Amino acid sequence: MLSPGELKVLRKIRELHVVKKNELHKMMEPDSPAVVDALVKSLLEKEYVTTVAPVGMKCFIITKSGIQEVSHRE
Repeated sequence: MLSPGELKVLRKIRELHVVKKNELHKMMEPDSPAVVDALVKSLLEKEYVTTVAPVGMKCFIITKSGIQEVSHRE
């Protein structure tokens, strides 16, 4: 089960397809970067998000199971 914060992060990542960590921090304000990092870590552990490095910098993308989870909640 996703928390409201996890769902919010997951929706942002789905919306942008690929997002850098610092971009995600800016979009999630006023949540602190530490809170956002904890939410992303949880989503990574649940395999709803994964990382890629298309431009040499770690970015987050939503997985197929993450898309399905968000879709079930809309």
